Amino acid sequence: LQAMLFVHTLFSVERGSECVSPEVHMLEFYQESDLTLGAFLTQFGFNANYFCPVCQGSMFAHARTFFHNRQRLDITIDDFQDDRCLQFLRRFEATGGVGDDDVA
Repeated sequence: LQAMLFVHTLFSVERGSECVSPEVHMLEFYQESDLTLGAFLTQFGFNANYFCPVCQGSMFAHARTFFHNRQRLDITIDDFQDDRCLQFLRRFEATGGVGDDDVA
């Protein structure tokens, strides 16, 4: 069995307080609960219909922090109002990839 221990906390930026105090979790690799990063972000990050199970606030107003060994990963979602980024994403979706003129 391959597994990893990590600590997770959830903080409400709006309220200025923790919704979930630091908790130790074990992630078992290649099991049903093991998600790819893309699946995790789609389900728990960029999903406007997913709300905090504690305060019922939008997850867009929360910060998640994961600790493993001596590393920390913070996940926050900010409203990004840059038309260039949106145009690039639409062009990328329409063409199925990045064109030569889009590579810096």
